[in-house]
Amino acid sequence: MMDDMSIPNLSGCTGDSHNGYVGELKADFTARRSDACGVEFVTGSVTSDGVYEIVGGRDLGGLMQKALKPANPHLKWLDAVWHTYTRMTITPSRAYATYIGVSTIESPDYESFVVKEFEVPEGQSRLIFEP
Repeated sequence: MMDDMSIPNLSGCTGDSHNGYVGELKADFTARRSDACGVEFVTGSVTSDGVYEIVGGRDLGGLMQKALKPANPHLKWLDAVWHTYTRMTITPSRAYATYIGVSTIESPDYESFVVKEFEVPEGQSRLIFEP
């Protein structure tokens, strides 16, 4: 359906899954080589426990990536450590997402920092990862 609408750079923002994810939407998820028809940004949680706390402070991001990627090749990035919020900047020429982490959820005193940035260029349904 999304492919039929001919929206060249569809982007969506969803959440709160307690961890951050970014994936490319496919017209047909059963066809591994199906072209992307959009990008989904899943926001994290600034105040709730995520995978990191649930497993006792261990970074399972790499393991989760290895476990999830074979069944979900459209998943391009995940964060299982930081508590983040997502700042979206949308202009006629691009959509830009910045995942901003906070140093603690246990105190009102915290520092914020950029965890990861992504761009969806005008007319494209794919991600560009920023350094």
